[in-house]
Amino acid sequence: RKEVKVGEYNAVADTLEIINNSIRFQGLEPPKDKTIIQEELRKISLPLYSILSALTILGMIMASAFLFFNIKNRNQKLIKMSSPYMNNLIILGGMLSYASIFLFGLDGSFVSEKTFETLCTVSNSIYSCLNEKGLKSIASFENEMSLLTIIKDQKLMVIVGGMLLIDLCILICWQVVDPLRRTVEKYNMEVCPQA
Repeated sequence: RKEVKVGEYNAVADTLEIINNSIRFQGLEPPKDKTIIQEELRKISLPLYSILSALTILGMIMASAFLFFNIKNRNQKLIKMSSPYMNNLIILGGMLSYASIFLFGLDGSFVSEKTFETLCTVSNSIYSCLNEKGLKSIASFENEMSLLTIIKDQKLMVIVGGMLLIDLCILICWQVVDPLRRTVEKYNMEVCPQA
């Protein structure tokens, strides 16, 4: 390449003298003379979100099938012995957990800032799901003298309701004292792959 002098800049007088008017810059604007720093929001990949959403929908369909089976056969001996109402609560809790996957995948590229803060609050509330079936197993082994302690479904429902009430009180206090807010973190600069 051959260098061609197109002009001179006088820093003292702050003037630019063009010597050769036949020189034209390529493109619509002058060439870049410095590194351009452009802020870009990191987003969740749409194909990845779509795949996880599809798997979540499959999980919800499967949970719905289990719920239907449990409701339809709740009077069968084996199903009746396993506390069908508690099983239904566990399945519904699992479905709420599945629903939270949709909310956790949303970021600032899909929803507005205000909606994003609301969705964060909702996803935290949904994710505290109903997993109290283990109480029945723990209570069954507490008494070493008996092989099986029968806990009525009504008592388990009261326990679950009490725990949900405690959970709800904690979540409400948390939202009143320190509500969730969106923050943007700055990462180290990276070279643009298209550059």
